[in-house]
This record gives sequence, C-alpha cells and structure tokens, in this order.
Amino acid sequence: MRSHGTWFNLIFVGYALLVQPVLLAATSTVLLDDGTNVVIGLLLSLAIVLETIGLFWKIPHVQARLGVNADTQTMGEIMMVWVLHTVLTVVLGIAAMQAFGISIDDGGWIPPAVMMGLVIKEIAVLGVLTMKPAKMYDRAKEIHADIALAIFACIAYTGFWEVLAHSFGSVFETYSGFEAYLQLSVSIFIFFIAFLPTRFGFFYEDALTQRTPVETMWWWVSMGLATLAGISPLIF
Repeated sequence: MRSHGTWFNLIFVGYALLVQPVLLAATSTVLLDDGTNVVIGLLLSLAIVLETIGLFWKIPHVQARLGVNADTQTMGEIMMVWVLHTVLTVVLGIAAMQAFGISIDDGGWIPPAVMMGLVIKEIAVLGVLTMKPAKMYDRAKEIHADIALAIFACIAYTGFWEVLAHSFGSVFETYSGFEAYLQLSVSIFIFFIAFLPTRFGFFYEDALTQRTPVETMWWWVSMGLATLAGISPLIF
C-alpha cells in the first residue's frame, strides 16, 4: 500500500489494545493524578523531539515519493489538523513539565520558555509544509521518520485521549438506551479530533495519496479498527 497511514492504523490497533493499558498503568500517577515522575517527563519530551525530527524527514520525502504537493483545498484540511496538532503539543508539553514537578501556575521562566519553544516548533512544522520536495527520495529516511511518528502518536494517544476517556468512564455504565449511544457517538467525534493530530505526519501523507479503490477500502477498514480500539475504554 502506498499510504503508510494504513499500516500505522493497524499498528495502532495493536498498541491500543495490548501495550497502551500497560503504559497507562505506569503513567497514571502523572497523567490522571497530577503526580511527578521524571521518567515519564523524559518519555513525553523525547516523543515531542522524535515527532519533530520525523516530520522534518517525512514531509519532503512524501512529496518526493508521490510527486505531488498539496492543493488549496487539501492544504486547508491539513491546516485545520495542524491547529489541533499545536494544541496537542502544548498539552503534552504541560504534562511533561508536570511530570518533572513544574507547574505552569508556579511562575518562573521555565513554563513560558517551554511554551514559546513549542509554539516556535509548530511554526517550523508549518514552514516544512510549504518546502519543496526532497531532491532525492530516501526510503530508509522515510521509514525512520515513520517509526518516530508512530512512537509519538502512541504516546500522545495515551497522554491525551486516554486521560479524557478514563475521566468519562464507560458510557454503558453511566447511561442507558438511546442516551448511551448518543454519548458514544459524541465520544467518537471527540476521539477523531484527538486522534487525527496525533498522526499528523500520516494524515499529511493520506491527504496527498491517490489511492486505488482497494487501497481506499483498506484505509477505511484500518481507520475503523483504530477507532474501535481507541474508544474501547468507553465501551468496556
């Protein structure tokens, strides 16, 4: 399949069902109870750095491999997800500081410096979106970028969406009948808003890829499975 986003969706299913519960249990003190943990702070910080490198490698090589750039409509969609991605990055930055025992309300120079650095980073990502394709396509570099982006996406999913999902609890335990399915529908919508920016690099590739009918079918199947895995905390 030309779109690596399809493969990521399938990998994400395995992560969400098998690995993520273990990681959430280890990080719940920080993510759910506002505790401190230097290891988790380093993990979140590393994830942000990895994604930055991954995007700088991924975007120009996707353009070179596919031989296309985003048109006006596609760029508008990408920009909408980029805004959500900026919010996600800031939230993860705040969580990382919390893990280090630094509160954004404590004052001092560190929180403003971190926030400014994250905003500059996002502006730099926006600049990469407008850059020319790589002069020569490097498959190995794109694969390394995919690995970095996948690591970030999984950690970001746990650090952002899972915290929200566990605060909601199971909709079928809280609600009944039509109201439960209505709440589940709303939760799926919120999940997409949270999930798309975690896979921003793959979303960019998906937006540019011209898929065959079979590839389109597999993309929707993989996205459906990823959605079911993602909202599983709200069901079970």
